Amino acid sequence: MLDTATVIVSLAAGTIAIVVLRYIQARKPVANYPPGPWGLPILGNLLQILKRPDYYQYFTELGEKYGNVYSCMLGHHNLVIVSGIDSIKEALITRGNDFADRPEHFATTLINPQRLGIADAYFTDAWYNQRHFAHKTLRGFGFGKTSFESKIMEEVEFLIQHFKVRWLHKYSIHHLKRDLNCRSKSL
Repeated sequence: MLDTATVIVSLAAGTIAIVVLRYIQARKPVANYPPGPWGLPILGNLLQILKRPDYYQYFTELGEKYGNVYSCMLGHHNLVIVSGIDSIKEALITRGNDFADRPEHFATTLINPQRLGIADAYFTDAWYNQRHFAHKTLRGFGFGKTSFESKIMEEVEFLIQHFKVRWLHKYSIHHLKRDLNCRSKSL
């Protein structure tokens, strides 16, 4: 029979091994991933960033060290940072489709787990067709014209008043999702 100390040490060693392996796997998700500083498991590079009052300067120094395209970890999220006019133009114009998708986020997964619609959907042909249809339809209703703006402002004002009343009573995320869907359909 195993004693308690052996079981606790085994569990701790196993947990540490899993955390380290997951960190190493998450650090370089693909073969041609840009270079960047190594961070701590779970925290990433947050300690290096937060210990400076001018955290933006930290990113400038990383750009000087690793080039215009480099990686960094904020918590357990991998980031690819693009700096410099030529690199930004290449990323957004020349290779725009490669950078067009939406990242995974806790709030998106909670509110819209299937990632349906235009704002949260993955960048696919279906998304492009939906967006094209929405723009075409909105233009028919006067999208971009002053008359359309007044309708939107009227709906926004009503929605704000509705939220003020509902937030006073413990408002759940499911009610918020239902009410947003209803209000957006009334537009």
